[in-house]
Amino acid sequence: KGDFLTKKVRIVMGGDKQLEVPEDLATFNPDFHLLAFCAQFAASSKYDVVTMDVVSAFLHSPLNEDVYARFNPQIAEHFCRICPDYGRFRQPDGSLVVKLLKSVYGLRQSPIEFQKYTTTQLAKHGFIPSDMARSLYVKKLPSGAHHLVLFYVDDCISICPREFHDTSFMDECFKGHTKRTGDEHDFLGLLIQRSSSGEISISQPAYARQVCDEICLPGDVPAQ
Repeated sequence: KGDFLTKKVRIVMGGDKQLEVPEDLATFNPDFHLLAFCAQFAASSKYDVVTMDVVSAFLHSPLNEDVYARFNPQIAEHFCRICPDYGRFRQPDGSLVVKLLKSVYGLRQSPIEFQKYTTTQLAKHGFIPSDMARSLYVKKLPSGAHHLVLFYVDDCISICPREFHDTSFMDECFKGHTKRTGDEHDFLGLLIQRSSSGEISISQPAYARQVCDEICLPGDVPAQ
């Protein structure tokens, strides 16, 4: 009906206006082939699949350099209403200059800082980046089985034998995440389904419906 169910506000930095930008900002995100490999591995090994979202992902990682941001008078006014003590730091034009302590969304170095933080935290629990892709982390279990964790920014898929599938390490690494179990997962707009026989399929029904709607194809009639 177009009614708002939830209202969210997120402060986002204008990274395009950064005066000084670190040189190496390369991150490593999985492509479809890597996700297909993980799905094939889970199906052939009969491993359990769990998907998770890290809440406020970038805000977990600290900044390792001094970064300052200027908020315009309108935003500064909202900050001062929340914490009146901020008023003494306002500039003559009403703006507010702050020092960032965390990797705020929109900052050019936030993705790489979060990836460094993720690697460090997972290493404490025995996970190491795979040679295949640095966004894929692997841990060898005492039983000889492997636990795979694939990250795409704040989305994560965990693959492991069901009897050893403990995701409590996520609570210690990222104080806040949502967890989804079962045989059907929505991951990055992809629908991952496991059949009763153990086969795993990856599809995009929502995207397919959107394409059909845009070109006015009936939803129940195959395209010629």
